[in-house]
Amino acid sequence: MFIAAAMANPMVDYGEAYMHSEDLTISIEPGGDAAFSGKFEFQPLPQYQTPSMPVELEIPIWIPETASDKNGALAHFLAAIRLDRWKPLEGEIRALFEEVIGLKIESAGKSVPYDGFWVAAYKKTGKDVPAEKKYPEVLCLTFRVLIDASQLKEGSKLMLTYRQPLIQAGDSEILFYRPIFKNISPETLGKNSANYRITVRTKGGMKLEPQSDLKYRTKPASDELNIIPEHEKPIIIKIKK
Repeated sequence: MFIAAAMANPMVDYGEAYMHSEDLTISIEPGGDAAFSGKFEFQPLPQYQTPSMPVELEIPIWIPETASDKNGALAHFLAAIRLDRWKPLEGEIRALFEEVIGLKIESAGKSVPYDGFWVAAYKKTGKDVPAEKKYPEVLCLTFRVLIDASQLKEGSKLMLTYRQPLIQAGDSEILFYRPIFKNISPETLGKNSANYRITVRTKGGMKLEPQSDLKYRTKPASDELNIIPEHEKPIIIKIKK
């Protein structure tokens, strides 16, 4: 395990492209998970209108560093992945991964394969860190996939679905997500902010209480938040029953 900066949305790690749009819905489930369903469009950079090389994307998923007593599957999964930086998806690891997270990736209507992930611990705590910038203790699982350059000519729609276990905090739970945008300037991001949206929903009487400073597309409600993501500004939301 190692300490590293990490992100949340899919990010171009290598290639002549950028994320042109994001439409992500996060549904808080009664069982202590957040169900993610997102569409992400990637386009070539203006200076590379005819890209010739595949684009490598990093796809991170945040999970709690520790499991609650009620989440035995997560506890077994954490025990299995702690010792190594790289984890191939095989045998027991794959079975636990499918039960706990179940990541599905599609691009241009076709399934995108992946054979493992990197494990990183990410912490930002301590007495010198302002309260609004402290992060929960989490692990980041990072997947790397290749997108064919031909798909970028039409605007590649990457489809993601997965589950993210919530962080236990007393009688509440915490959702953590950290947007990051690469190959796009803050000015361009601000001008095209309508292209990027994150919706967090809950039901069954559970309430959403933002713990970080967020920008909203519409007036926030106790059961739904329509968030405008900002570069490297974490989204931390407490879920109260």
